[in-house]
Amino acid sequence: MKSIKRTKAQISTTAIERIYITMRHLFIRGFYKPMGISGQALINELLILQPEIYGSMGEEGAELQGLLYIIDRLPEGIAECRYIHLTADEGLADSNFKKIVPAKRRRNCYRIDRDQVNIEITRGRSDVYDILTHLTFMFIEAEKIARKVMIDDEGETIREWKHLEKIVLNNTHLEGEEREVLIAHLGESEDITILETADNGQEAIQMSVELQPDIVLLDVDIRGMDGITATQHIVEQVPTAQVILMFTQDQSDHQQRCDQAGGRSLSGQTL
Repeated sequence: MKSIKRTKAQISTTAIERIYITMRHLFIRGFYKPMGISGQALINELLILQPEIYGSMGEEGAELQGLLYIIDRLPEGIAECRYIHLTADEGLADSNFKKIVPAKRRRNCYRIDRDQVNIEITRGRSDVYDILTHLTFMFIEAEKIARKVMIDDEGETIREWKHLEKIVLNNTHLEGEEREVLIAHLGESEDITILETADNGQEAIQMSVELQPDIVLLDVDIRGMDGITATQHIVEQVPTAQVILMFTQDQSDHQQRCDQAGGRSLSGQTL
């Protein structure tokens, strides 16, 4: 019996069909667990499809461009939540809950408490497909990072990750040797090539123009020039670079200004 080799288009079509079958199952069941059978099915089919919007997600290293893509399309803080509810308009706009609108998706989201976020669905199944694939991709990338930094199942991490976590959560300003140590740890734990570091906003702009990096990470309080202004200059002069502006929870008013400047805002607490 002659075996027939399936084309890439046929394999992709089958993967899409399986994703929709899984989604219909989730509609009926009403909840989704990334580590469950349905969650694993979505992971498997998404790895087969490997949509270009997510970059090279099949590789071992974390796909930063894909993560930047979904950050713009999911509500801030969703990575911290254990429960994500997809709902119709339930009148939360008239409540005391703060409305969260992703930069690149006009959908209303509400952080109910520490563990739950509600996302209003306005376009039916296409909205659900959009959100589930983004969440599945985020889980795939989180697993990649966890495999590199986790020592055991109890949550113990490598010392380099502990150092990074402490700096980010405490919004620590680094100079000289401390900064070099951070760069070394970041490169070892995340397979990231650090081209250069800058001491102030003007220097960050100049280095971005000279080095043409893929990603520029700025502190909103960078010296010499505020992070918003530096972001605007870098976006204008290096349009291929993705500019991420870091801020703390009590600086969340900067988020909208950063988005208007063409950058991406990211809370240190989210990391």
